[in-house]
Amino acid sequence: MRKIVISTLLAGAAFAVQPAHASLVLAGRDCAASDIGVSGGAGFACSGFFEGNLVNAANKTEQDQALAMIGFAGSDAWLNQVELISKLGSPIVDFSHLLSGTTYIAMHFGNVPNPSGGKLNNVTAFYKFDAGTSMDSFKSAFKSASNAILYSTGGAVPEPATWAMMILGMGAVGAALRRRKTRVSYSMA
Repeated sequence: MRKIVISTLLAGAAFAVQPAHASLVLAGRDCAASDIGVSGGAGFACSGFFEGNLVNAANKTEQDQALAMIGFAGSDAWLNQVELISKLGSPIVDFSHLLSGTTYIAMHFGNVPNPSGGKLNNVTAFYKFDAGTSMDSFKSAFKSASNAILYSTGGAVPEPATWAMMILGMGAVGAALRRRKTRVSYSMA
């Protein structure tokens, strides 16, 4: 009995000392479609600018919170990301994946002009926008873009090589089904 009580107390203490996750801290500027050079149509939403570089594995919870604010349905966005670009070095953001339909991204910026004067340093913003039928890249309004992450893009169109493999695969399945002989047996009971 004593062992059970001690183990229960130790387990409770272990849960009590779990580190608390930092909450999102707004940096004092609203984000906009012009930040990333996309149209701010009906499907556009953004959250941020938040203090810190949240585009990394250490801030998974904050990413999920910020994405939920703009309608991203899912969790563990960091683990399920499509693509991460580290060290952009240019305001042009060119993911290797073709963007189409509803797209969710996050961008980290070094310096962003603050409308009330000065600059915001080390901030992250999260965006949802409609990339249309095909968008290959976009340009950030800020030259200090450093990291970008693509969480989701809708309706990605397969490349020609992928189509060829799918057609060959379906043909092979069809051929195998055609060759398969079925045997019918009757029993008299």
